[in-house]
Amino acid sequence: MNLVRSVPIGRGGSGDQLLLRPLELSDAADLAGAYLRNRGHLAPWEPTRDDGFFTEHGQEAVIRAKIDQDRTGGGAASAAVAAVVDMATQELDLHRIQAATLLHNAPSQAVLGRCGFDRIGVAPSYLQIAGEWQDHVLFQRILF
Repeated sequence: MNLVRSVPIGRGGSGDQLLLRPLELSDAADLAGAYLRNRGHLAPWEPTRDDGFFTEHGQEAVIRAKIDQDRTGGGAASAAVAAVVDMATQELDLHRIQAATLLHNAPSQAVLGRCGFDRIGVAPSYLQIAGEWQDHVLFQRILF
């Protein structure tokens, strides 16, 4: 089963590529660095994190996908979600994918809409984000 994808991103044929692959333990230091570099950018969307999360050791059991703040708005999120949908359908034979966003996270909701996800409801107090329990919009995509 091949879970690695190279996906073109960007506008105007820039030639940029997004590499999607499962995380490995050897990625922990790079992932911690990306989280630390983007800490302020991600704070409004992420659960409250203690300082230990932003270390290599704090990443060993974490699997997440985030877009670097310098890459937002360029199609990377849409390309990544589309590739994950393809992977889930072609490689993993999944029936359904679920996603959740904060109520006010319109950019992520737009990405999910572009990728064929349907809004299915609201989950009250779904995650603690920025120190408060916050509601999330739930989305799903039925794959077959």
